[in-house]
Amino acid sequence: MRDIDYGRATRRLYWLTLVVASVASLIGFLYWGRPVGLGLALGGAVSLVNLWLWDSLGKLLSGRAVKGSAGLAVLLAGRLLALFAVGYAIVKYLEVDLLAGVAGLLASALAALIEIVLEVAVPRRLT
Repeated sequence: MRDIDYGRATRRLYWLTLVVASVASLIGFLYWGRPVGLGLALGGAVSLVNLWLWDSLGKLLSGRAVKGSAGLAVLLAGRLLALFAVGYAIVKYLEVDLLAGVAGLLASALAALIEIVLEVAVPRRLT
């Protein structure tokens, strides 16, 4: 029995996050209008950036060189403050639905669950 290929799983996680956020924002836009669709899209984009930050931190802790690693600690420390500040400005001035934005933030979590199901349910390809 072979172990999981973490590099490939991480690449799939990025793509799944992008697909989940895109499909959710498209459905939100079609069914509930511009504020919901835009909220889901912006929340999904922030979720993708957050996934990249955590992936970069993991690579940095494993000893691999990461582009922009000097600012990574600052970004991780200030991400919640920036999330609240930018989120407030977006909701206030773009009239985005707040609940849709929060739901969009969960795009990478749903993508991770889909990735787990794919790893368990889909037979491994011969490589």
